[in-house]
Amino acid sequence: MAVNGGWGQGLLGRWLGVRLLIFGLISAITTTGCSFLWVREPPTQLNAGPSSRTLLPSCGDSYTAPAMDTAAVLFFALPTIGLASMSKEEFIKGESSSSGLAGDRHPNTTRFVAVGVFAAMALTGLVSAIYGYHYVANCRTVPMPTIQGITFKAGTHVGFRNDGSISEATPSDDTTIGGTTYKAETEVKFRASGEVQSGFLAADATIQGTAFKAGTEVWFHVDGGIGFVTLAVNSNIDGITYEAGTKVEFYRSGKVESGTLAADTALPTLEISRVGIVLGPSVGDIAYSPEETTEEIITYRAGTTVKFDAKGRVVGAGRR
Repeated sequence: MAVNGGWGQGLLGRWLGVRLLIFGLISAITTTGCSFLWVREPPTQLNAGPSSRTLLPSCGDSYTAPAMDTAAVLFFALPTIGLASMSKEEFIKGESSSSGLAGDRHPNTTRFVAVGVFAAMALTGLVSAIYGYHYVANCRTVPMPTIQGITFKAGTHVGFRNDGSISEATPSDDTTIGGTTYKAETEVKFRASGEVQSGFLAADATIQGTAFKAGTEVWFHVDGGIGFVTLAVNSNIDGITYEAGTKVEFYRSGKVESGTLAADTALPTLEISRVGIVLGPSVGDIAYSPEETTEEIITYRAGTTVKFDAKGRVVGAGRR
């Protein structure tokens, strides 16, 4: 259907001639093919050599790029339809009044070129949008490949040992490993066996019966027991509050071995005494009799680092 009247000369007239072509080319460069640039097909396998640190590829799980391509299709399709439906006379009249090219000796050729450019851009945007919608949907449903049984998000940096086992990873998003969720953009270290050696908690968690706050760094023994933690906030462990930013060490049994008090605290303390026996002519030649111990309650001030025996009694203390 031909476009006639003031609408064809007024609205579409503004899109005619050399100005239209230049504007179209600039717009095409900046608005079409977004999905081709930003969306990637979900990876099916990870190729990483030994002793390397690899960035897991991102396939793009946002519909922003295909949505921009869809807008570009409409942007270029409308003037394409309008120009194609205009008669030669309407085009010449609109061109001369709006672009100042009344002397153009090949107005119909200019119109065909304009239609071709806009149609090509609309088609490019359409193909890119279809590509984008397809692979974004796949990216949202197809899981990332697992590494040693662990699924990391795209954008995660993963380090490998010479034998190909994971040595470390810096997740791009909070990642759950072995039932514990570790914080994004912090380093998680692994043993050669594949077990987590250390990492920062992404949320409050109870590990082996002990509650820890988000942001706490946890280090594990080879057998999986907690070795030590670096507290993100003041934390209560077994009825004792320890200071934020300090290390709390654990026995393999799970009992606290040492930590720094966050408040004045009364604790059972083991006092050890020995009886010296002179063995030789020199006063310094001393041996000790079997230990004699007594237990009493002593109040330690905040900031004191205390060391416990396996039964939870203080056997050493010192201020920082």
